Amino acid sequence: MSFVAPQSPPLLRVEKISHAYTDRPEVTPALAPVTFHVAEGEFVCIVGTSGSGKSTLLRIIGGLLQPTTGEVWLDGALSTEPHPDIGFVFQKTNLMPWRTALENVLLPLELHGSIGPAQSSQAITLLELVGLTALRDRYPAQVSGGQKQRIGIARALANRPKVLLSDEATSALDPETTRAILALLKKINSELGLTIVLITHEAEVAERAERVIHVRDGMISEMDRVAA
Repeated sequence: MSFVAPQSPPLLRVEKISHAYTDRPEVTPALAPVTFHVAEGEFVCIVGTSGSGKSTLLRIIGGLLQPTTGEVWLDGALSTEPHPDIGFVFQKTNLMPWRTALENVLLPLELHGSIGPAQSSQAITLLELVGLTALRDRYPAQVSGGQKQRIGIARALANRPKVLLSDEATSALDPETTRAILALLKKINSELGLTIVLITHEAEVAERAERVIHVRDGMISEMDRVAA
């Protein structure tokens, strides 16, 4: 079953994607062929229980896992591997413990060349965007879980991606911090026009999205329009 959003032209196209784990042939395919499109600037939430196939789907979108069948298209080009136009925010932030908040945000820029005043200024601006300018010289062990997630978001934005993928980024946080992180993602979506695709198993998290895609047993079962 497939559903295509009415927005046009789509920035992200997921076309007839399926996936089966060949090392576990006895397991039902993680994804049946699914198709959906995401328009530029949309905030979309993919909701499903553990084992529903939503994380597999997100990994395929991000180029971290190859589909068994189907294709992912980003901004009109076939996407088959990790791409600088796609940023990731995971439940586990994987910040480098020996690097300060500012240095962690600078890491993706370092991987693409030398760091100068322009890159440092960009990283500081991103820390300001996520509300952590005052903590730029703190190490991960010196900040809270919510603050670590904010640093991770700033780092994911360093390469100025077109799409931000979020995999259960709030599931390990308390309700108040979860609301704050979701508000931040909405702010980024609104102010930067950044396309965001967030996966979660929590229905209350999905309420913050413009559009909700439900995944069950590897299939898209329904698509709801919700208030922003």
